[in-house]
Amino acid sequence: MKVLGIIIFLFAALLIECGKSESNARANTNENVPDNVSVKSEPAASNTPVTNLKNMDEVFRSAGKKGEIEFQLVGKRQNKGKYDGINYPNDNLIIEYTVKNTGAKDFILYNQGHSDSPNRQIVYVEPQPDGSIELAQKAFAEPKNCPLRDAPITPRTGSLKAGETVSGKVFIELPLKQKTPFDDCAPPAEMPPKTNKIKFCLGIQEAGDSKPNIGKQEFLCSDSFELK
Repeated sequence: MKVLGIIIFLFAALLIECGKSESNARANTNENVPDNVSVKSEPAASNTPVTNLKNMDEVFRSAGKKGEIEFQLVGKRQNKGKYDGINYPNDNLIIEYTVKNTGAKDFILYNQGHSDSPNRQIVYVEPQPDGSIELAQKAFAEPKNCPLRDAPITPRTGSLKAGETVSGKVFIELPLKQKTPFDDCAPPAEMPPKTNKIKFCLGIQEAGDSKPNIGKQEFLCSDSFELK
């Protein structure tokens, strides 16, 4: 019994000494840290490089005014990789826009895609007869020779009320590929292999009609730019 008691005593003394050592180690670690600042371990660095969106290359910056509407358009190229916790497998063109209605009339923006797609942030890509490329959030009229549909394809709209400012951001995957709501109506036009004549346009129209009237649509467009 005496031997058992000695063993228990020695084990308890060892536990006390370990506790003192751990407390001293913590005190040494925090000795230069103010009392109101908490100390925590930093997670291990990820093997995937993370780049802040603000560090992307700016491709274009345009500003203008059409009647009572002021606008600013900015395009940046985002290389594939991880950005703010999201992995992008391909390069992207990111376009940010701000539209301000300085007048007393309400407007609508054609920035919500068409009824054929659930993607309300879609940007349409359309080669032009002069060899340029138009990137757009706008309304399309249905061309001739389209197949029969169960329901018509119509544009969706957002609002820009008097005195209001609307901002948005859209992503366009690179390389550019043709995309319109009516790609099934005719053979797609050939995309130019390279062009320095690319522009982005946003469709806008004065509100007031009972439904959108594409014929009255106007465009807020950037200057031409090149994607290298």
